[in-house]
Amino acid sequence: MPTYTFINNDTGEEFELFMKIAEQDPYLKDNPHISKTYKTAPAISGDSAGLGFRKTDGGFNDLMNRIGDANRGSHVADKYGSSRSARQVKVDQTVQKHKVIQGLQSARASLRKDT
Repeated sequence: MPTYTFINNDTGEEFELFMKIAEQDPYLKDNPHISKTYKTAPAISGDSAGLGFRKTDGGFNDLMNRIGDANRGSHVADKYGSSRSARQVKVDQTVQKHKVIQGLQSARASLRKDT
């Protein structure tokens, strides 16, 4: 059961009562000199859709990740990041590094053959 804060309009006295929600309206009808007051703003609960914000669909996020991957350096890539995990990025960097090393080694080998 919640605790409600009331004020006596005649005396200005503020007090709290612990009662069921269903008991609140009859109590206020029986005591017209008492009104309900709020010490703090009521909490807004619920999902973001009720506030005008919508969560984007998972499929949309996947699509934006693929667009970001295809267009590195774009604002889409900056906002949505990469769909690849950190591990996948590291593996790709390592593979690329070894391709460069192999390319250098094969270039050196071909230079040795020419001389």
